Amino acid sequence: MSLSGCIGAEPVSTSDPIDLTDEQLAQSILDQSWAEYSARFPDVQRPRIERVRFITGDEWPTVISDCMHSEGFGQVGLNVFEDGIDFGVVPAEQEAAFELARYVCAARFPLNPKLQRPLSDDQLFRLYDYYVGDHTACLESLGYTIPEPPTKQVFIETHLATPWLPIYFAAPQARARGIDAIVEMIKSCPQQPDGFWD
Repeated sequence: MSLSGCIGAEPVSTSDPIDLTDEQLAQSILDQSWAEYSARFPDVQRPRIERVRFITGDEWPTVISDCMHSEGFGQVGLNVFEDGIDFGVVPAEQEAAFELARYVCAARFPLNPKLQRPLSDDQLFRLYDYYVGDHTACLESLGYTIPEPPTKQVFIETHLATPWLPIYFAAPQARARGIDAIVEMIKSCPQQPDGFWD
């Protein structure tokens, strides 16, 4: 079985994250992850895992890959874009152990809870300004065509259901150019402004 993952691959809490403390949110996400594992492998007892630290989205691919290596799964590594994880091919007989290792690593190095919360209005305003400004300008400088943006109000109202993401419009054009163009686009034009999560 071939698996791949990215920063958004962490489970989403079933509780309203707005109402939870950081610690409660982290535990809720971990509980949901274990519930999903236990549903597939009910005979495995939940291990006690001591958290090492919260990690950032930028750290996630490298830290989790290294952790998976320490759990005995050396085929795990960064994807070709170096912004996510290629989990490789997992034999069926190792699937339970592999998924347990993923749980263990997520428990040791969970994403910072602030990355799991809904964006505030201020964050959405900042993201909109970045998308229609520097982000679009960067993509256009690489030769990609980006359509006219929605109004800020429409962007806010539709960001969950039908988000306007300039890189989504550029991605098919980059794929047509080949892998080097995709890597260049991702590295040259970050999807969030510097310090967005500070």
